[in-house]
Amino acid sequence: MPSREVTASGRRVLIVDDSRDTAGLFKALLKIEGYEARTAYDGPEAIEAAKQDCPHVVLLDLMLPTMGGVAVARALRQVPELSQCQIIAVSGCDGDRIAQPSPFDLHLTKPVDPGTLLKLLAEMTASGSAAAASSNAC
Repeated sequence: MPSREVTASGRRVLIVDDSRDTAGLFKALLKIEGYEARTAYDGPEAIEAAKQDCPHVVLLDLMLPTMGGVAVARALRQVPELSQCQIIAVSGCDGDRIAQPSPFDLHLTKPVDPGTLLKLLAEMTASGSAAAASSNAC
């Protein structure tokens, strides 16, 4: 099995959280592991960043100012170039509060364990990584 660094290399992750500290910690952790990480702090900024970068995974806080995480996820699902993007809800509440049908592939409850996050990202980006990378139009 390839090392995490090989799996992470070139894999883009967009971190969306209105807490700059939280977003910064996630970004630092992912960069250390070899991911290309970008941050956004509200919904409109997240949508624009995703359209520009076509991330493989979006870590999306649910409680954002101006536009909630569910609305952001639904907007991202409407962008054809992001069809292979996996969206992970990150919040302080459990996933049962997310309206159905959910636009998320997965839900993580804060505080997120760094080891769990890295393992999930490695699994998500490894499954179909070559196909997802080559099919991304961005």
